[in-house]
Amino acid sequence: MKKGQVTMFVVLGILIFAGIGIYIFYSKIPSMAQGAKDITSLSPQFSEAGKQIEDCLDIVLNDGAVSAGLKGGYTDNSELKKYDYAGLDVTYLYYDGQSHLPAKEEVEKALGSYLKENALQCAGTGGDIIITPGSVKSASVFIKDTVVDAEVEWDITFRKGDFVSKAGLFRASAPLKMGKIMDEVTGFMAVQVQKPNEICLSCLIDSAEKNNFKIEIDNMITTYVFSITDKSEGGFDFVFANGY
Repeated sequence: MKKGQVTMFVVLGILIFAGIGIYIFYSKIPSMAQGAKDITSLSPQFSEAGKQIEDCLDIVLNDGAVSAGLKGGYTDNSELKKYDYAGLDVTYLYYDGQSHLPAKEEVEKALGSYLKENALQCAGTGGDIIITPGSVKSASVFIKDTVVDAEVEWDITFRKGDFVSKAGLFRASAPLKMGKIMDEVTGFMAVQVQKPNEICLSCLIDSAEKNNFKIEIDNMITTYVFSITDKSEGGFDFVFANGY
């Protein structure tokens, strides 16, 4: 085999491996990079309508997260053990010596489903712009320390006269300290499971002082109801019950 032929095969091999690498890279990055366009890609006359949809999604996400906070992190606690606390069905997160606190990933998935189910109500605005929404493909929620973010894959067409523009990715955000509070409750529950006959009140008090939280604890003899509230503007309540 001639030297030129060997060189050709070497170059061809490098190109094949490079192509495989590029495919793997792009298959792992978020959907937007794979072609889903956000509202910044809309024509200028549709940018405000796109923003209105995202503002509405902010509210839906916020409502879902706030509701979950009042149920110990669950969007639906109908099948869980609950305590009637002044008309509020508070979820038991600890009983029979076990923690039932949902993992952050579970809460993100549930909030994603909630957002997906309720997103359609946000396509009803636009004034003289005709908004044609497709079905919501997916909604991904990311719970961080001081904010809850979301990305909604949703093909929507905007039309005004002869002008048409489309977007396929919408973002939402709720400025809630859900992640930070859940982290603190996770630590509290870990101590509770290790020491089932004790309640680490100092754990919650230390957490409150460190994070600007307000802690309220009601003793119902065999049940304690805990309420953790973020005292910053906007606030966020995380309420749960422990059974002893």
